[in-house]
Amino acid sequence: MRMIRSYVLLGVVLACGAPIIAQDAAPAAAEAPNPAARPFTLSKETTYFTAPVRADGTIDYVEAINAQLSKGVTSENNAAIPFLDAVEAGDRAMPGHYNRLRDILGAPASPLKDRVADPPMGETDGLDFAMHGPWTADKAPAMAKWLETAKPRLDRVVERARATDNKSESGQGPR
Repeated sequence: MRMIRSYVLLGVVLACGAPIIAQDAAPAAAEAPNPAARPFTLSKETTYFTAPVRADGTIDYVEAINAQLSKGVTSENNAAIPFLDAVEAGDRAMPGHYNRLRDILGAPASPLKDRVADPPMGETDGLDFAMHGPWTADKAPAMAKWLETAKPRLDRVVERARATDNKSESGQGPR
């Protein structure tokens, strides 16, 4: 269950971030086609979502899905925010991306100011070793040391996920 929740959280962060990255990389748009020239009509008979509609007359499905899935989610109960804190700590190469993502999520700047180093790569007891199966601190001391430095951030992710899960089960928060 915890692994599924982790993948869901990662998916939320990536889904929120992908439109931002795509927006940054998008070339100047050509002239929008005339919506009246389409061979279909936007309605509940043709698509589940009928809004929001882009300038070219097509549905912005990313925005529609984000709006649907974010109902009842606040910055206080959004488990993606501490997850973002944890991810952002190891990736200072894209501050603009993280700032825009925080704006979308209604998240304040991370209260955790310390930078977490990247996990050990290429070492015999580093990330590559740890990703290939179960391991212990004795077998992968470099990875264990890295996890200890990242512990405050990871604890926040677990704490928020548990709080969000408890509210969902009691009917008090998003499901």
